[in-house]
Amino acid sequence: MPATEKIENQRVYLDFDYTLFGSSSTDVFLSFARPAGLLWFVFQIISKLVPWRLLGDRARFIWRDAIRIKIAVLLNPGLLKRFESAAPQLMEERINRDLVSHLNSVDADKIVIVSFGLQPVIRALLKDTRFANCEIVAPGLGQMAHARKDGKLAALSRAGYEVDAADRVLTDNFEDDADLVSAVDASELIRAAPELDKPIMPYVPFYYTAKIKRSPRFLINQVFLEELPIVILAYGIFQFPPDLRLWACLVALFASMFLVYELGYAENDRIGAAVEKEPKLSANFHKFKDYPMRPGAWIYGVLIGAAGLFILTEQARLDVLSTLGLPTLAAGWAQVAALTAVWTGLLILVRLTFYVFNKLPTWLRVYWYVPLHAVKYLGFALFFALPVLGQILIFTHIVRTWALYAVRRSGGDMEALLSQTIRLVFIAFAFALVWMNDPGLVMTWQAGLILAFCVIRALPEARAKIPHLQ
Repeated sequence: MPATEKIENQRVYLDFDYTLFGSSSTDVFLSFARPAGLLWFVFQIISKLVPWRLLGDRARFIWRDAIRIKIAVLLNPGLLKRFESAAPQLMEERINRDLVSHLNSVDADKIVIVSFGLQPVIRALLKDTRFANCEIVAPGLGQMAHARKDGKLAALSRAGYEVDAADRVLTDNFEDDADLVSAVDASELIRAAPELDKPIMPYVPFYYTAKIKRSPRFLINQVFLEELPIVILAYGIFQFPPDLRLWACLVALFASMFLVYELGYAENDRIGAAVEKEPKLSANFHKFKDYPMRPGAWIYGVLIGAAGLFILTEQARLDVLSTLGLPTLAAGWAQVAALTAVWTGLLILVRLTFYVFNKLPTWLRVYWYVPLHAVKYLGFALFFALPVLGQILIFTHIVRTWALYAVRRSGGDMEALLSQTIRLVFIAFAFALVWMNDPGLVMTWQAGLILAFCVIRALPEARAKIPHLQ
């Protein structure tokens, strides 16, 4: 808080979001809307995919929050009541205490909180504070766009206030509050401490990998363009015409597996932050350290897995049950339930394997890394045939990723390691051995696609690294 003269006799027009309250009250309110994961995607589309640049920043300021609020309230009639029960604690955690001290000498009846946030939300947040009896000039439900279009000066005028030049304005944004700031002689730019702006995130599938552990680019490049194609190529669902149900099921099971695997990522990061001298953590890790992974990851993981198994034809499900030695249940839902139980057991095994990995000393993790990735990629063999070429692909892929991990843990030069080339070399060697025994096996579409995939993945890495190697 900057040093300023005491505020005693003037009326104080006090902004709320990021000034008295350390976050956006609208965003905090929306975080209580359900279904949280689905609405998060909807809100992201509204915020980032609507062409606001073409419409102008002013249009985004006026309409974005108004649209999100209407959607949330429409889908959640009891949203405000749910928020009211949590609001006092939220305010306690996010109130700008420096500003509160700054305003100690000002009577509550001289403070007018004027905001573009929702009035009932602000009132709920202020309930247990000394500002509870202050006048609040803010829009109600359905009035947000209108209030932002007209500005704060017009809102104060409608509320019966005549702003005097001797009054004072405290706000975090002179641009948004330009009309009110221009009406007084004295205004202060005050922003709550950044650490008070703690995001309240619902669980969103893949979000931990894309935003907290790594980046969207990593999620796309490593997970969807490397790991998923490896699973598809390994299990070799190559037939004509293609069985799209089998493909859809495999993709769903892969997504299900990865969501539970993310729990291990999060646990690994937390342990690394606690015990390692130089943990490999992203810049977002500490900001999102309270990101809720459970039970969301398990719920989505099991449901997506069940959906994938439901997609299969009844005969395909009967074949899997027969392979597993389970009763060949006749009813469709009974088949799905039985297979989902098996799949859930596999997810639990993967999670336990990652848990053991995270608890081991660093030198032992290098060796436990192999079974960890084996259960990750071989678990699909419970439901799909894994031919010899697929076994080779999975083995060489584990060698590739293990090499990266082993070199990093041993303090080696990661920039000198061409891991994609390692996999390509092992694939070529293994295919040569197979060809010596059964030439026809490597003269197939599966073999050609596997080899092409490994070459395509190796070339960019080689181009980027080889010129810098001596």
